[in-house]
Amino acid sequence: MISSTNKKPLEGVTIIELAQFVAGPSATRILAEWGAKVIKLEGFNGDHNRIMGLLNDMPIEDDENPSFDTTSFNKKFVGLNPRKPEGMDILHKMLKTANVFMTNYRTPVLEKMGLTYEILHEKYPHLIFAQLTGYGNKGPDKDVPGYDTISYGARGGIIGTMYQKGQEPINLIPAAGDFTTGMVFAGGIAGALVGQALHGTGDKITVSLYHVGMWFNIWPIMATEYHDTPQYPRSRLEVNTPGINIYPTSDRWIQLSCPTYNDYYDRLMQCIGRNDLVGDTKYNDLATIQKEGRVREVINLLDDALSKKPVAYWKPIFDAAEVPIEPCCTFEDIAEDQQAWEAEFLYKAKSPNGEEHLHVASPVQFGSVGQPEANPSRRVGYHTREILAQYGYSEVEIDNLVETGAVKD
Repeated sequence: MISSTNKKPLEGVTIIELAQFVAGPSATRILAEWGAKVIKLEGFNGDHNRIMGLLNDMPIEDDENPSFDTTSFNKKFVGLNPRKPEGMDILHKMLKTANVFMTNYRTPVLEKMGLTYEILHEKYPHLIFAQLTGYGNKGPDKDVPGYDTISYGARGGIIGTMYQKGQEPINLIPAAGDFTTGMVFAGGIAGALVGQALHGTGDKITVSLYHVGMWFNIWPIMATEYHDTPQYPRSRLEVNTPGINIYPTSDRWIQLSCPTYNDYYDRLMQCIGRNDLVGDTKYNDLATIQKEGRVREVINLLDDALSKKPVAYWKPIFDAAEVPIEPCCTFEDIAEDQQAWEAEFLYKAKSPNGEEHLHVASPVQFGSVGQPEANPSRRVGYHTREILAQYGYSEVEIDNLVETGAVKD
């Protein structure tokens, strides 16, 4: 992995995290990699995400929790009970000098805690208030709890449309919507940090799982006003262009991606050995084959040719002609992909117990600083004493806070 002594873009930024599960914490994981100091506040039983490794058959121990690491690399872990007055005092002491307060608590909960944007902005006008919700901050469902499978996947139109017509819907991969939403959230917080640096004031940043699911499906949602009947789910035989479709080879499926069908048509026919169809006006214009109902004929031509040979035969031919195809990969394929390793999209990181695990790097790479450290997650309260000392608490005061149940160390 590349390493560098250059300063990271967010060095000097402090983020206070009061959040659970994946979407919000995955955003601050990214910001921590960019140099921010992220202090994760947890109840004494810990973030619910600490046990989510069970969904993917991964260990969930305090000294080995690679699933939890995905949202927690490079953070400081403080056990805090904000229900205790002393605990709330600690939180406010942190917020007084912090750049960002990130939470995915619902607004009614924040109201009870006295931690709404309005209250905090009046006290700390410099502070960025970043809230992750299921369905937004307005409307009848603004206070409904959200999870990526229901808010992003089901209501966002992904689960209900992205399968072959006539088949059963597929289950969303666990946390797929969370990590997608987390990237959007991280970008919003980073933008607010620029505004804070330029203008000296904070802002309110809100991102919802439902909204990001809609953004994922922006084109088909917009297209609904041009159709009288639902266009999805649809069969691969009913697509609008043969140039963007999945096709069977003799051993697995491939994805073809020729967005400008007319430009690719001749090369596509040459690739499948149908030189007799090169320049054929019956098939070489997308508007014509749509108007004349020949889209399925072209799909059938491609099906017939491609299904006779394996991917290993077709890939070099298509690559040489610069006609984009890729096999429809499994996660096992990705874990062994040379491109993913050499581009540093994949790497190995150690848990506190010394066990090494495969990880996926966050998607933004800064050329000036290289790949970030991968300091693994720790047990609840692991950094409590270290962090409280930085805020001026003495050892005796910290001992008293532990004894009264305000903090956990």
